[in-house]
Amino acid sequence: MKVEPAGFFMYTVQLMFDCAFPTSEDAQVKSYLVEKQLEPRVEWEETIEGRNYQLMQFGGCYLGNHLQEIGNLQRSAVETELIAEVVAQFLDEGSCDSTEFDLDARSGIEKHLISKFNSENYFSINESGELAADIPTEELLIAFREIRGCD
Repeated sequence: MKVEPAGFFMYTVQLMFDCAFPTSEDAQVKSYLVEKQLEPRVEWEETIEGRNYQLMQFGGCYLGNHLQEIGNLQRSAVETELIAEVVAQFLDEGSCDSTEFDLDARSGIEKHLISKFNSENYFSINESGELAADIPTEELLIAFREIRGCD
């Protein structure tokens, strides 16, 4: 998302979607636009730094409060990805005995843990000023054991 001044007290919003490597929130944002019947003023494809993008341009006033909801969709997707990385690392590192179940079982465990820990309490801002997932290993282990029935 890119917001630029467009004139006296006006601004333009561009939404960029990578055609080759869509992000997890792309489909959600596009569905939201369709659901709310929000149509871009201009829509085009452009190659930027060797990658193909679909761009949609809107007037800021036209999007209004929808801009906040689109931002929330993007933030939620990023939070889910951050939690998923921590959970996958936990399962991969052998902090638990994760070798005894198949991929379907692992997928179910990952989804459960991601859902359980996807709340504001488990996010912080790191030294680089970026959002980071911060889940104590002990809490992950307890939740994992509950799922596996190993209390």
